[in-house]
Amino acid sequence: MLAVYLSMVDTDEKRSLLEKVYIEQRDRMFAVAMRYLHNRADAEDAVHEAFLRIAGGKTKFFEISPNKIVAYTDIIIRNISVDMLKKRKTETVYDDDVVIADELTIEDDFISRISRDELVGFILSLPSGQRDAMYARAVLGMSGAEGAEMLGISETAFRQRVYSAKQSIRTFLDEVSNNE
Repeated sequence: MLAVYLSMVDTDEKRSLLEKVYIEQRDRMFAVAMRYLHNRADAEDAVHEAFLRIAGGKTKFFEISPNKIVAYTDIIIRNISVDMLKKRKTETVYDDDVVIADELTIEDDFISRISRDELVGFILSLPSGQRDAMYARAVLGMSGAEGAEMLGISETAFRQRVYSAKQSIRTFLDEVSNNE
């Protein structure tokens, strides 16, 4: 498959970078997709789609700094996996690395009142800016400066997106609690 992706790129410099990322990141990208999709064939399809998007110029992959490539590919593969799940609507997606209760300082008994699937479903429905900021903070463990740089926004905007996402989650949890 690498030959197909390389044939889609127009310069030797881009081909070299794409080949390096394919060799070094493909297995990790597959593992990320497996966390979401829980299906080998779907995860392989997600990785294939990610490289097609990268090679086809549908992303800003070749414009980002080299030290942000891992985080950027994580976001690409995660978004593709989530999109696949939304289309399929038969499986629930959740990420064991995200510890929502710790990040939000919400009591465990309160969290236990709703299903994890409901909570994760709500988080995935957040606007992409908030969702990406929460992913960078909670899953990738990025600081405000790192997350802001990765997303191409100011640090203040990054912190605001994380804050807004937390507020939305709190509101959702309050509504669920009040409906019981």
